[in-house]
Amino acid sequence: MGTDASRLVNARVGLSRRDALRLMGLTGAAASFPAVLTACGSSEEGGGGESGDIESLTWIITSLVHLDMAKAGDPGSKAAQSLVNDSLLTLDANLQMVGSLAESWEEVDPQTYVYKLRSGVKFSDGSPMTADDVVFSFLRHQDPELGSTYSPAFVDVVSCEATADDEVTVKLSRPAAFWQYVPSYAPIVSRAFVEGLGSDFGTPGSDTTLGTGPYIVTNFAGDEKVELTRNEDYWGTKPEVKNVSLELITNSQTAQLAMRSGDADGMFFISVTEAGDWEEIEGLNVTSAPGLAPAYCAWDMNEEPWSDIHVRKAISFALDRVGLVDGLLAGYAQPANSLVPKDQWQGLGLPDGRVDEIYASLTQYDFDLDKARAELALSAFPDGFAATVKYGDVKPELGQAALNLKETLAEIGIDLTVEEVPLQQEIADVVGHTNIGFRILSFTPELLDPADYPSYMLSTEYARPNSFNISNYSNLRVDELLQQQGVITDVEERAAMLEEVMQIISDELPYLPVWWEDIAMPLREEYEFAGLHPLFFKKGIWVASVTRAA
Repeated sequence: MGTDASRLVNARVGLSRRDALRLMGLTGAAASFPAVLTACGSSEEGGGGESGDIESLTWIITSLVHLDMAKAGDPGSKAAQSLVNDSLLTLDANLQMVGSLAESWEEVDPQTYVYKLRSGVKFSDGSPMTADDVVFSFLRHQDPELGSTYSPAFVDVVSCEATADDEVTVKLSRPAAFWQYVPSYAPIVSRAFVEGLGSDFGTPGSDTTLGTGPYIVTNFAGDEKVELTRNEDYWGTKPEVKNVSLELITNSQTAQLAMRSGDADGMFFISVTEAGDWEEIEGLNVTSAPGLAPAYCAWDMNEEPWSDIHVRKAISFALDRVGLVDGLLAGYAQPANSLVPKDQWQGLGLPDGRVDEIYASLTQYDFDLDKARAELALSAFPDGFAATVKYGDVKPELGQAALNLKETLAEIGIDLTVEEVPLQQEIADVVGHTNIGFRILSFTPELLDPADYPSYMLSTEYARPNSFNISNYSNLRVDELLQQQGVITDVEERAAMLEEVMQIISDELPYLPVWWEDIAMPLREEYEFAGLHPLFFKKGIWVASVTRAA
């Protein structure tokens, strides 16, 4: 998922903004952090200490693209990247921003941030981490030749300088509410190492990555696996697991066989439609949590018939969200009436009932074939038409939803063909902004903020390659609101602006929300995983959350 829009995306089991379906994009907006914040190290979950060592852990991943975060933001790649590279900040168990490589930080003014670096931190080759490495790690994402998928996150940075041996100062061109999250997304790399390797940095091999993190890559076998061993000189608390093998398995049945045979210990994340099958595997526990992941239909609004609002409304009324959630997902989701999951509002701390009011105010499209026929009759295609909807092969539940939609649309005169496409092709099309047509997709979150998805999926500026306004939607009022909410910190003001954005798109339907899906994780019963959350790659060191069961 590469992205340009507001954030860095990732793809749940299917894609994710930055390089694969959620593909990558980070440009959300969120409340600014307090003037001065200090925090302890990043390893807050899971124990350390050699007495409780787990010799090895095999984890299944469903995607693997690159170990340079500038080149890939899919979940599998992030699962590996986050073990090798630390960031200045991270999230604690309560999803609050805390220091990692930054011991403390200060918002001097709305456009100036100062980060005090932790002393004594070394890269795994023994070289010291310096302020110059931090500056390089940030500014490389502004290099057009690199084409970083995280470049949108740094668009407002006018300067990033080492203002002392242990201090880095960032100046922005304008206040940016989302900036508080960026230091948690930008792993710190060694300038000398990256410049020495050039384009080979992060590519398959055993010596193409280097970080300050708790693990060292011993083998990156391209499209097969990543093997890592614990960095015994790690500056922070070492995880209990000594060796980690991330195995690429894209087929669910193959993954189940690996877990059943004991060849794998856990994975992020299984299809919730198959949770029952996983629960039947002896020796496994399946846990779930809100995934903050919307499934939705996207259509190229520059092309017929998708440019016709009545066609879009007809399909909206023909979509049986409640039936899909109950019958297909066994309740592991909620029917969606917006791109923004309700739980994305948690971080704003709005009064009780305010979020429900927002969602109740949106235009509703309950399943109603009579209304669907009426809308189609108002369109330029009153007698119907034939079209194709595409979905990625790693998200079979999206394909089943598309087949259900095919059946209901047939009743109003629309002949829909459902086409499965390989993940890599989906990534190429979505990131390249080509052959969009009509698709059903799912993204994973990057920010615990209601501006997360709108910021990179709705702005006119991002209706282009390497960005994620893939419907080519353009509304100047939406553009204005998204810009305004990104530079203010008053919660009620931001909420009102985002509510208006949600109301506009519920009328104009640049995307058709389907459901907000939960996440489900299988884990061998001899282990426990603390604090399952879709932002696992930002939440401390995810392997440190794995401990022996009591």
